[in-house]
Amino acid sequence: MQFGSPSVLWLLLIVPAVIWFYFIAWKKNRELITKFVHPNLMDTLTGEVSFKIKKWKMALVICSFIFLILAAARPQWGFKWEEVKQRGLDIIVAIDTSRSMLAEDIKPNRLTRAKLAALDLISIAKSDRLGLVTFAGIAFLQCPFTLDDEAFRQSVNVLDVDIMPQGGTAIGEAIKIAADAFKEGTENHRIIVIFTDGEDLEGNAIDAAGEAAKKGIKIFTVGVGTPEGETLRVMGKNGKMETVLDENRRPVVSRLNQNLLQEIAAKTGGFYLQLTGAKTIETLYERGIAPLPKGEQSARWVKKFNERFYILLLIAILLLIVEMFLPERKTSFKIGKIAGNIGVFLFVICIINFNSANASLSSAIKNFNEKKYKTALHEFEDLLKKKPDDPKLSFNVGAAAYMIDRYEVASNYFALALNAPKNPELQQKALYNMGNTLYRIGEKEQDLSKRYEQWKLSTNYYAAALKFNPKDKNAQFNYEFVKKKIEELEKQLPKQNQQQKDNNKEDKQQKENEKNQKDKNEQQQKNNQQQKDQQQKEQEEQQKQQQAQQKQQGKQDNQQQAQQNKQGETNSQGMAETKAVYMTPEQVQKLLEAQKSEEKPLIFIPPESDKQKNTSRNFKNW
Repeated sequence: MQFGSPSVLWLLLIVPAVIWFYFIAWKKNRELITKFVHPNLMDTLTGEVSFKIKKWKMALVICSFIFLILAAARPQWGFKWEEVKQRGLDIIVAIDTSRSMLAEDIKPNRLTRAKLAALDLISIAKSDRLGLVTFAGIAFLQCPFTLDDEAFRQSVNVLDVDIMPQGGTAIGEAIKIAADAFKEGTENHRIIVIFTDGEDLEGNAIDAAGEAAKKGIKIFTVGVGTPEGETLRVMGKNGKMETVLDENRRPVVSRLNQNLLQEIAAKTGGFYLQLTGAKTIETLYERGIAPLPKGEQSARWVKKFNERFYILLLIAILLLIVEMFLPERKTSFKIGKIAGNIGVFLFVICIINFNSANASLSSAIKNFNEKKYKTALHEFEDLLKKKPDDPKLSFNVGAAAYMIDRYEVASNYFALALNAPKNPELQQKALYNMGNTLYRIGEKEQDLSKRYEQWKLSTNYYAAALKFNPKDKNAQFNYEFVKKKIEELEKQLPKQNQQQKDNNKEDKQQKENEKNQKDKNEQQQKNNQQQKDQQQKEQEEQQKQQQAQQKQQGKQDNQQQAQQNKQGETNSQGMAETKAVYMTPEQVQKLLEAQKSEEKPLIFIPPESDKQKNTSRNFKNW
């Protein structure tokens, strides 16, 4: 039992005040009577008045007041399951759990404020599905998409900086993991809300945002912290606060990187907000998320409690009616008789309430008989959730599903109805209906071999039903009918098998042709390459021959020049001997500089190893 409006129960605190008021009024009334009536006349004037009945009338009014308050609180007991479909968005919340989120530039610290903001988003996005991604040096899907607010809330509450095995801040990795969490082919808008201080130590956040934008994902970034930042201090192994130092042994000052977060959001059509006041998340949802068109979410089952306030309301009204007609003077009837009548009335109300609980079964049967099969199916399913082990209800659900052509569902429930060893009649009917259902399933199969399997299984159920009741003419007729259908199908199976073989043969031949064409193309390319190589070789030989001819011609020219020089020497006998020419220091310097400018030194540069590449950036774990 529970109350739909428990806040009304505080009115019960007024009940003692009402009792005190009646007590004071009673006492004041007695005092006034003694003042205006002589004691000798008291018994004569008040002899017919029953003070006992007056007390009962007061008690009835007070009890009626109590029942009215309880009725206003909407008592509920008993429940039924209802399938609820709602429209909403898919939102992934990504929370930074790196050590930089322990900075206390916003109180109590960045991580706590981010968690509180995520919890605020739950209360605002009531019809949306939420998922949770946590990230530091790596990212992880902490909570898949869910409509269960409590499950998401618990996932957020357990977050701390030690939840991720690798330190650092990888916003790009978080975006990739969040993008992978969305299902392909859904019409819902995909939204990622990132709570972080923006210190992207990996440097690939913009590229990841670009990839997310190609997939139609919209990212909203929420900056946690201040641009001025604060020196980062964490709890050390000795239990004391220690300052985090960088690779140069200098204190790390963590600052909010607003420019990066603005660029990430703008890349996907979202926007950036800094987490400052209490209405930051409300602004984010109203401006960015709420205007987006909502898609239909997957259905969920909701436990709906039955309202019983009318019972208490009837009791309160009855008590007031009894108080109104109850005389104050002495009468021949007794109060016990009135109380007995009230008890009978309450018993009748309880009986009516009990019968109302069974009214849904009769309503479901009535709807089934009136061919309202969908309504009957839902009602039978509600009843089955209350009594999951009732084979009769399973049979009824299967029958209703069969009538609306939901044969797979019907077969599942007929299988559950077979678990009724104490009711052979129900088992026989379930077997018969199972045979009908399997026949219909096979009738929809396009593959003849699968249809053959379903129909063969159908005849087995008909045969089992006939063992329970050999006089069942319907089962006998259907058994023979399906058996003939199987015989006709067996004649068609070889044709289908041959057709499949022919199709396979054609596919094989097509593949061989494609392979031959591919080989032919490769051979053609190879021949073309050989011809090209042969032509290039011939051109090189021609160039060599031309160079040899030029060399031979140069030798001949040198020989002629030598002969001419020899003649010139013989002709120049008797002339003065030529003087040697000396270079000045300035000319020598210029000659050396000219030779130096023509030098081409060979410099050896060793290749960069993978280890050197990896150590180009110092690892940062905050």
